Amino acid sequence: QWDATASGSIVGLGGMDAHAWNQGRGVAEALPSYEEIFRTFAIRAELDRPWTGRAGRDAKAVLDALRGGRTFTAIDAFGSPVEFTYTGLTDEFTIAMGGRVSEDVDMTLRATAIGPPGTKILLFADGQHVKTTTESELSHAVKGQTGGYRVEVRLPTSDSNQTFPWIMGNPIYVGSAPRFISREQEAVSVVPLAETNDERQFVWHSEHDDLSSGDVVLNQEEVVFKHRL
Repeated sequence: QWDATASGSIVGLGGMDAHAWNQGRGVAEALPSYEEIFRTFAIRAELDRPWTGRAGRDAKAVLDALRGGRTFTAIDAFGSPVEFTYTGLTDEFTIAMGGRVSEDVDMTLRATAIGPPGTKILLFADGQHVKTTTESELSHAVKGQTGGYRVEVRLPTSDSNQTFPWIMGNPIYVGSAPRFISREQEAVSVVPLAETNDERQFVWHSEHDDLSSGDVVLNQEEVVFKHRL
């Protein structure tokens, strides 16, 4: 689905759906732990300037990178540290992930990744496989071929016909961006929030460790979650 809309500049980010069991359900401990789950992979953001040490400016740099698609997701549980780059090179400038150029521009896409023997770098255009290499660098010339060009890096397995996805990059786009048409949505129904369930227990609660706090405040208009790490 992402590849089907690749030319629309939709940023792809890795996500984790993590849930823990409550003690009351008869499970003493959730396995794997939250720490193990969240160490499985990480989203890397390519900043347009070095850290300043000032939270406001640095936070903006991170958000700008995420919004601009200058990010890739790497599964650290498969291999770390991760060394990966993906850019578009022209005679005049360099295009980062998430960037866009006109279809009449001569550009060479270049991706590098350091992995164990058998690591593959794959290039896709709107989801269609374009090129693969087992070298540490992949290059591909593009001109007049519109679409979203993204790179995957895959690790070898004991089965020579199978690979594991390791690194997933965001596309570099060729051609003008499509126009999105905004449609007014129909009104939705509003369901009152219940304070208690059939067992007269508070429905809303927050999970946190012993060193943090999580409070839930419920009134007639909203539910407010307060978290402190």
